[in-house]
Amino acid sequence: MGRPGANLKPIAEKKEMGGAEKERKRKFQQAEDNKMSVTMSKFVKRAPINPPSSSDGSSLQNGNQIPERSPSSNRDVLPVPVDISENFKEDDTYPSLGMEQTDEKDNNSVLFDESHPSTWTTPLSQLQKSILLSKLPVQKMLDNFPKRGQLSFNPSHYMKKATGTSGREWLVYSVSTNSLFCFSCSVFTGTTSTLANSPWTNIGINNVGFTDFPHQARAIKLHEESQAHFQSVICWKQYEKLHSSSKLINQSVQEATLNEISFWKQVLHSMLDAIIFLAKNNLAFRGTSSKLDDHDCGNFLSLIKLLGKYYPPLALHISRLKKSKVSYMSPSIQNEFIYLSAATVRKEILQNVKERDYYSIMFDATQDASRNEQISQVLRTVKINAGECKIEENFIDFINYDGKSGLQLTEMIIRKLVEDGLDIQNCRGQVYDNGSNMSGFYQGVQARFKEINKKAIFIPCPDHSLNRVGESSANKVLPAKLLLGQIQCLFVFFSGSTSRWSVLKSHINKCLKGHSSTRWASKAEAVSTLFEEFEGTCEALIELTNSEEVNAQTVADANSQFVRIFNFKFILGLTIWDFILSRIQITNLALQDKSITLEIASKHVKGLLNWLKDFKLQGFEKSVRITEKKAEDIGITKDSGFHYRLTRGIRPLRFRDVGSRETHGATHQNNLEKFESDFFIALIDTMVDQFGHRFDSIYETTEAFNFLWGISLNQNNTESNIKAVQDLAKKYENDFELSVFCKEILYLKSAITPFIEDRSVEKMSAMDILNILTINGLQQQFINCHTALRIFLTIPVTTATNERSFSKMKIMKNYLRSTMGQQRLSDLSILSIEHDIVERLSFDEIINNFSISKCRKVKI
Repeated sequence: MGRPGANLKPIAEKKEMGGAEKERKRKFQQAEDNKMSVTMSKFVKRAPINPPSSSDGSSLQNGNQIPERSPSSNRDVLPVPVDISENFKEDDTYPSLGMEQTDEKDNNSVLFDESHPSTWTTPLSQLQKSILLSKLPVQKMLDNFPKRGQLSFNPSHYMKKATGTSGREWLVYSVSTNSLFCFSCSVFTGTTSTLANSPWTNIGINNVGFTDFPHQARAIKLHEESQAHFQSVICWKQYEKLHSSSKLINQSVQEATLNEISFWKQVLHSMLDAIIFLAKNNLAFRGTSSKLDDHDCGNFLSLIKLLGKYYPPLALHISRLKKSKVSYMSPSIQNEFIYLSAATVRKEILQNVKERDYYSIMFDATQDASRNEQISQVLRTVKINAGECKIEENFIDFINYDGKSGLQLTEMIIRKLVEDGLDIQNCRGQVYDNGSNMSGFYQGVQARFKEINKKAIFIPCPDHSLNRVGESSANKVLPAKLLLGQIQCLFVFFSGSTSRWSVLKSHINKCLKGHSSTRWASKAEAVSTLFEEFEGTCEALIELTNSEEVNAQTVADANSQFVRIFNFKFILGLTIWDFILSRIQITNLALQDKSITLEIASKHVKGLLNWLKDFKLQGFEKSVRITEKKAEDIGITKDSGFHYRLTRGIRPLRFRDVGSRETHGATHQNNLEKFESDFFIALIDTMVDQFGHRFDSIYETTEAFNFLWGISLNQNNTESNIKAVQDLAKKYENDFELSVFCKEILYLKSAITPFIEDRSVEKMSAMDILNILTINGLQQQFINCHTALRIFLTIPVTTATNERSFSKMKIMKNYLRSTMGQQRLSDLSILSIEHDIVERLSFDEIINNFSISKCRKVKI
């Protein structure tokens, strides 16, 4: 042939296979695949997933299956080894014992009862055989066996001889069908055996075994002597021997599976440790990169790398990581671990609340970094222990809710309590701030909630009430309000410039503080700091006034500030405010204790009120003496600052009333007298008046219960105590048994006196009485007194726990983490706030829940 042209097809180097040759190759490949499949099926079996059960123990196979997670919903969704050692002993049996492989349809059967052969499937699957052979057959012993016709099963046939020296382990009685079965033949006899149609192997749902009870003795003996029965018993005993010597093939596979499960549990345990550590310490998880080797991978991945250096299982897992391989380090997995951990903590708290019967609610709101309204939910209960009783206030959730009216907030609170599974009628107290939408008498949340549960006593937060007392009093007394304003202006002047702040720091030891209207305690810090550092502050103002490096505006402002504060009047007002605010701050701090009760709170409030009344009588002279000493040290005259205009306070002649002081010439007051009346007396009187109606609920609630402890119990006034019991039982219907309660209160003092060591009854508090009744086993004898004390101690005092949760929230959800989701915010908050419960978390339970949620349901 000549040279082929450019467009001609080249001659093939190898001839293509014909149809017959392709068919032979296909059949050969199929035979090899089938052979390999049969071989591998003898060695490898997938572990089953235990189906969920209903409350009555029945399997939820029909219509109640848990929906499977779609594999595409999560990048890290891969099978997680599940520990099945507690449920199943073996996955396969020894292959030489004549057991056939089962079809996939057998795997859909429900879990059966080992003691009822009538519930076994036909044929038995390898898994079911493993379950049956892992333990001895169950031989039922009943008081009266049901009859079939004239006779019933005789349990003496369990024993082979009349002397009872040997038994028939293979004989099984099924209670559900009132029939007999042979265990070994049922398990080891194949479908081709001579016993395939025997009643002794007639297992299966709705099947009945041997029922010819009139001839049971002869039939049992004949079956026992049959050749097929001998063979099945031999197979059974061979299996037991091989199982005890650990020579079963599937046992090695099971050990390998358990080792893999243990490895993954250790890896996930270390990751969960890292997540809990970051959550408890309010630290961010993610960085700008999600790769483990990058420098900016975030706190979580950095912590995993650090732990991997000292923890071999985690180091091995990190070394195995490859592209598209499971790592369990992705953000979605982190969120799942956070959610599962928080759900476990929340579940434990709510379970404790339900077990303790009575609880109280506390709700407060603030804005987060994203300008969303966050409502903090806290529950208060009394924990009853044999060793000690104590009050617990537990954070539950942050709720993102924009409703502002009393109706909207009430609906939100009720809906949240129902979601938590709490009975609203068991609520005995409610505490909110003093906003009209929360504490209003007609349309507020507390009034609407009382319409649903009238036993839920409302206590206005005393901390907020004290803030209102101070704020309202300062607003009504102009000189006091001006002085606080001057203190704030002084702080704003120095803090507005770094250079001015540096000058101030060079003259003082403690920096000045600002104050706000919502947090009254800040005013105490601002006043106290300026009072201590007054001389250094004046020196800093003088330096700025005489400085050539600052601009004219700064010089003018510094000189103006110096003129305002460098006088006797300002220092005297500062001294008076320092006394008052310091005492209010002491009461505020005492009221913020978690374990505080209404009894102690009422004493603190009454103590503050009594101090104000005493300070009104003696406080001004004391303040003047302190001010004179301080003014003398820095060279201030006693008359400085009291420069009144001559026409101040004097109305024109045509506007004066006939007979007034201005007409007839009033006696003029000196500077200190006028300052005392205008500033000191007016401020104290206004504060005392404010106390009259803001703390009535605390006093009334305490007086309703105080016959159970202290002076009222020590006086043992029978008539007044019986009257108090009747009033309390009427207020709390269905909580007490009135007749028994009246008898208990008569003997309460004499019952607890032997258990008091060095204290008198009148010095005992409500918590002390509750502990005595609980620790010394008197709870049942004085059950009504015990219940009344629990209710009283359950009623909350302040929303300080809510305020603390806001502090945690502002640390976690800052401007760098402002896009944090609501669920993640609540979960991280409860892990950080309830760290005592987090310390007791069972990581194994969390990992098991995680594995169940991530594992694919594989049918075997």
